[in-house]
Amino acid sequence: MDEVQQLADMLQQHAATQQRQQQAFKDQCQHWRDSIQALFAQIETWLAPLTERQLLVIERTPWVATSSTYPSDHSPFISESLAIILAQRRVELVPQVMGQGGAMVIAVAGLTSDRHGSISIVKDSANGAWFWRKDRGTKEAESSQLDAHFFAQQLQGLIPKSRD
Repeated sequence: MDEVQQLADMLQQHAATQQRQQQAFKDQCQHWRDSIQALFAQIETWLAPLTERQLLVIERTPWVATSSTYPSDHSPFISESLAIILAQRRVELVPQVMGQGGAMVIAVAGLTSDRHGSISIVKDSANGAWFWRKDRGTKEAESSQLDAHFFAQQLQGLIPKSRD
C-alpha cells in the first residue's frame, strides 16, 4: 500500500505543479496584453495632436497572435493590432506570440529595414522599456529606445519629398 500512496502523492504534486505553471502562463499572458495596450495608448497620446488635426489616422483592430504551437483556434494571445495611416501609407504594429519569459515583440509592417530586413518593437524585460529594433539578416540588430521623437522620425520617412 505504501507504493500506491507514493503514487498518489506524486500525482498530487504533479497536478499542483501543472496548476502553478498554468496560472503563471495566464499571468504572463495578461501582462503581455496589458503591456501592449499601454504601448498603443502611449503611441496614441504621442500622435494625438496629429489625429486631432486629421493629419493621420490611428486604427485598432482585434488581433489573435498565432504560431505553430498556438494555432488561431487555441491561441491565448488575444489583443489588438494598431495601424497608423499617413500620407496614403499604412504602418501596422502587430503583436507576435509571447516569447520565453514573457518576451514581447511587435512586428512593424509598412516600414522596411533598408532593402532587406525587418523592424520590430521589443520590450526589455529587465527595465520594461520598449525598443525599436532593426534586423538586417546577418548583421547585428540595431536597437534604439522608443520614444515620441524617435517614433516620429521613423514615420517621417514615409512622407514623400516634394520637388519644388
